[in-house]
Amino acid sequence: AKACIECNVPKLVVISAGSITRPDFVGFKATNLFVKYVYGDKIMDYKIAGESVMRDLYANNQSNNSAYCVVRPGGLSDASSEGPGAIHVSQGDVYSAEITRQDVAEVSVAALLKGKA
Repeated sequence: AKACIECNVPKLVVISAGSITRPDFVGFKATNLFVKYVYGDKIMDYKIAGESVMRDLYANNQSNNSAYCVVRPGGLSDASSEGPGAIHVSQGDVYSAEITRQDVAEVSVAALLKGKA
């Protein structure tokens, strides 16, 4: 995020994780448990800490020429895309469900191409 701001990158899209702001939610706990053997302990804690630092960097950015978007998918699936009609989009961290990797990629590209944030 810092490099994006310094280089005036118009928009940063960060792919995080669903239920990241709900540490008591089963999705948060399950993700921490199942990925710890690959990425180490507390991956979800590190993700929310990273989001927090990014938000602060952008909030303190005086030039205001850069924007960011956080995509918080649920569990990732290797299935074929289900298309835009099957994607649930909401503000905040209120919903989490399985989504295809292809759909996450399409949402992320759309976020880059549309609007300021």
